[in-house]
Amino acid sequence: MSNLVLRINCAECIGKTCCSANSLRPILMPSEEKNIALTRYVQKIKTPYYTFFQVGKKGNGQCIYFNQKTKRCSVYNNRPLECQIYPFMIEFDENKELKLNLDKRYCRHLNTLEANKSELTQLLKSIEFPEKFIKGFNNLAKNWA
Repeated sequence: MSNLVLRINCAECIGKTCCSANSLRPILMPSEEKNIALTRYVQKIKTPYYTFFQVGKKGNGQCIYFNQKTKRCSVYNNRPLECQIYPFMIEFDENKELKLNLDKRYCRHLNTLEANKSELTQLLKSIEFPEKFIKGFNNLAKNWA
């Protein structure tokens, strides 16, 4: 999924918003859970349906992968899918259909966003999400709302 067609100018932001928002904690997708580079700094979240791996935060609230010196993501080429598609966020509706919603809470550079939401949605729908993952994801979303 590293070739997603989505662009946004993060150059001036340098980790002040999405990388530092305490309420943004990406969940690893099933295909990412075996990636050692990503799973070193995660916390497990258990739901009745699925055990998720959530990207950790440092004491200052920044993402564990945010490099303070370079002001960039230290795992950029292998960053989690939820990071790759941000400011879009994955949701599953009551029919377990994948939906994308634009998160307008943190990103100050939405005016630079270039994305074809329908193409991005179709690309994401090509990923197989186990039913237990979807149920657990919706369970988490309900608890976080």
